[in-house]
Amino acid sequence: MSQQQLPIIPVRERDVPIISKWTEEWLGAAHPLAYSLTIFSSPGYTKFLEYQQSVPLPRNPMRLLGAYDGDEMLGFIELRRMPDRLFINNFCVKPEARGRRIGELLLRHTEQMAESMNLSTVGLDCFLWNERALEKYVRSGFQKTNRMHWFTGSNDRSAAEAPIQFVIEEQEKADAHQKKFGFSQFHIQTKNGQSQVNRLKDSYFRVTAEERDPEYYNILSQLDRRRSLFMIRADEVEMGDGWKQASTSVRLEKQIN
Repeated sequence: MSQQQLPIIPVRERDVPIISKWTEEWLGAAHPLAYSLTIFSSPGYTKFLEYQQSVPLPRNPMRLLGAYDGDEMLGFIELRRMPDRLFINNFCVKPEARGRRIGELLLRHTEQMAESMNLSTVGLDCFLWNERALEKYVRSGFQKTNRMHWFTGSNDRSAAEAPIQFVIEEQEKADAHQKKFGFSQFHIQTKNGQSQVNRLKDSYFRVTAEERDPEYYNILSQLDRRRSLFMIRADEVEMGDGWKQASTSVRLEKQIN
């Protein structure tokens, strides 16, 4: 079947586990640390995709699409609908199918979807070290907008002399999500206001560069000192002791006419 005739359809239920397998094979092999910092490496990522696929439109912001040749999936693309754009969250072509322009087909379909949704932009992140893919996106009309710097840090901030008072909100729901999918989010309330906590596997707290609560890191130490810290930030700054740069990604955008 020619490339033009290949159907792009929602990934079939039996093929959902392939998403995790292919992602680990390419990203896990190319950059194990970067892979470990994504939800793709979570043990429940396949269950998460299956759950997302069960959420009906239009409440579901995710689209998980595959390019099929008969019963065989040759490539997939995972999309997230945002208010002003369609964002490519994950994207892979089966190694044996590379050279058949499956990636171009999936990208073109994504642009057509964005147009049909009245969205003006398609966006994605590409690792800086993935030079071949980065060049292909640029040739396809994507423009580099900024770089995102990935850092890991220790979670051994000195504890306060007196325990910090805080309240965890949505803990039961977050713990159930963590057990099932391997990642979760909840909020903590302190005298300084509300802050968000993100857990990734048993390994990391995902933190933000914009966190304003001066007690935030001490709270994370109280919650689970065994977890390391993971941060992505757009500005280039000297992070100081305890932080190491893990990777760099490039944000790319393409304007849709």
